Amino acid sequence: MIAFFYKPDYPFDAEVVEKVKKNEAAAGLLEKLAEALTNLSDWAEAKSSIGETAKANGAKPGQLMFPTRVALTGASGGPDLGTILEILGQAESIRRIQRAVKELS
Repeated sequence: MIAFFYKPDYPFDAEVVEKVKKNEAAAGLLEKLAEALTNLSDWAEAKSSIGETAKANGAKPGQLMFPTRVALTGASGGPDLGTILEILGQAESIRRIQRAVKELS
């Protein structure tokens, strides 16, 4: 469940990626999230940025929460997103989200 913390280029679960691809807005929402996180001055607000970014782009928070989890971990389950973001830090979280956008494109 935590191997992704130690493998920066963890594999994506193919089934999970296909599920995310069904959400046509996922890649675009992840790009917007990466922008929002880049501009975030207080990393403690990173988790709340997920919901804020979704709403600002006409989506429900859940439409971005699941793709974010997949982007950060490569899987559909795992620790709390806030904890993941806190441990990975700003630069690594953004890198992983951008990597997932490429995977989804």
